[in-house]
Formats: sequence, structure tokens, C-alpha cells
Amino acid sequence: MRVLITSFGPFPGVDNNSSQLLMTKISEIYSENGIDINYEVLETSYNFCLKWIEKFPIEKYDLIIHLGVAIKAKKIRLEKYARNNVCPNSKDFSGNEWGESIIYHNTLQRFKTEIELSEVLSQLNTLRNHVYISNNAGDYLCNFIYYLTNYKKDILFLKTKILFIHLPDIRKKSSANIETQLIVFKKILTAIIKQIKEN
Repeated sequence: MRVLITSFGPFPGVDNNSSQLLMTKISEIYSENGIDINYEVLETSYNFCLKWIEKFPIEKYDLIIHLGVAIKAKKIRLEKYARNNVCPNSKDFSGNEWGESIIYHNTLQRFKTEIELSEVLSQLNTLRNHVYISNNAGDYLCNFIYYLTNYKKDILFLKTKILFIHLPDIRKKSSANIETQLIVFKKILTAIIKQIKEN
């Protein structure tokens, strides 16, 4: 099984992205027999994401997990939907705006992850208090890359499983620290891989 985990780099207001820190730590410690995991940091810009998805060989992967930070979140969010919307005047890391309220014209309003999220939660036991299922991935670059990846999967008729996970901002005292987030994410990843293998 081939897995890709991505994170985002800095963006306006967030110099140290929690998702990049967590991804770095998981790359240092996580291993599972028969699982080939690749890691990649994405620039928080619309143009970068468009160029990245254009060249990205999605067909080579069984599972793609995108990580990002949700500044106001207190728990880890498993995003059920990638939606065809974006805030037109939100500036990215390069200072650019998307300029429209949708990502693509004449296509689906949203994609639903094929990962059974309730089943993932059931595997977390007491750690599930740190996680919840979200129906709204926002309208910034997190949802943007989530939608782009699902759109490419759809037009290529692929079976790749895709999920976006929002992490709390570790700079805030109300958020779980990076060590706790790391423990929870390992459990989430293991549960997802198990689900894919069994199905």
C-alpha cells in the first residue's frame, strides 16, 4: 500500500504551521509493515496547489491524507466533505487572492470522502475525545487542495481514498499539545489503513 501525507507551510498569521510539525514528527517515528509512506509540504498558495495537482501522480497512491491547521479548532477534525467553494478575497502566502467564490465551474458542488469516518472514530477508544467529524473544511487553501485532489480522482475514475484532517493550532493553550496530537494521529492513520486493507 502506498500512502501520501501532505502538510502546509506557513501562511499569513501562522509562521509555524502545526500540520508541518506533526507531519515531520510522524515521518520520524511511524512505520507499518507493507506500507510505503511519502511526505510532502505544500506551499500555501493557490498557484502552487494548481500546479502541484496538475503534475501529481494520484494514481500511484492508495491513500492520501492532507493535513492543515484550523486556528479556532480545539480538537482534531476529520473533514467529511471537500466543497467547491473558496473565499475570493482571502490572501495566500504569496499575497494572491482566488478572486471567485467557486473553484471550478460546471462540476460537483462537493465530494464526500470514501473513508468511513465513524468507523475510524470507533477505533480510537478513549482518544476519540480529541477528534470529531466535521462537515465544513472551510473556504481557504485546506478545502481548496482537498477539492482539487478529489476532482482529479473523480475525472480519472480512481479508487484512491482521500481525507483532509484539520489540526488545532498548538500555539494556543486550549489546544492539545503536539505529543497528544501525534498519538491521536497515529491511531487515526492505523485505523484508516486497517479499513482500506479489510475492504
